[in-house]
Amino acid sequence: MAPGARQSARLSRAKRAVRRAYKHRLGTLLALEVFVIFALAPLIELGVLPHSALGVTFALILVAGMLMLDLRSWTGRLLILFGVTLIPVQVWRYVQPGELVLLVHPLGLIAFLLVLSWALAGEVFRSERIKVDQVLGGVVLYLNIGLTFALAYTLIENLVPGAFLLPAPLPSRPLHPAYFSYFSFVTLTTVGYGDIVPVEALARSLATLEAALGQLYPAIILARLVSIEVSQRDQKLHSKHREQMPEDGGRAAGDL
Repeated sequence: MAPGARQSARLSRAKRAVRRAYKHRLGTLLALEVFVIFALAPLIELGVLPHSALGVTFALILVAGMLMLDLRSWTGRLLILFGVTLIPVQVWRYVQPGELVLLVHPLGLIAFLLVLSWALAGEVFRSERIKVDQVLGGVVLYLNIGLTFALAYTLIENLVPGAFLLPAPLPSRPLHPAYFSYFSFVTLTTVGYGDIVPVEALARSLATLEAALGQLYPAIILARLVSIEVSQRDQKLHSKHREQMPEDGGRAAGDL
């Protein structure tokens, strides 16, 4: 195959991959968040990958999040505004991490995740049918809760060093959100190993709130899915009953 033909084939495959990712953008967003939480964060903490790898992945999450919503809605426009503003902040955070960017970076990401989660919650809880996107949205919403609190814990510890009692060996500062993703999800699932302990009042309050959400969210989402399933089953039975009524009525008339 000629070099030009090979390059054209690569471009064609890349375009197909981009179209597939856009078509299944909710699944793409879920895959990126799972990768950040369960694969990338441990590799960064072990020193296998640099912290900048998380910045690149979070930039992809920003792009995927911006593609989630309808641009005609106020949430879609607000998400685009946050995303476009935060991409250069991502670069700033890793190129020159100063006091200002250590405040702006987590606050911006928290705002972005809150807007995205609000929109996803509306889609999940307003839907009248159980669809794959609804289930994926529920999982993304759960992961967003953990990521949001991880960013909040990082912000508190960077602003008030010693807000958390950290295990040895102590991490280098400034702390990265990847460090607190473990503590956040352990708190969200109410496992509570106790190796990281919040000692400052605001840190304790946030940990308590996250633990409460970790208990309430699965119950609420399961109740919603069950209610939709019951509603769908009732509608099918009612529709089937209505289809059978004319047939039964016709038989009765013929018998007479």
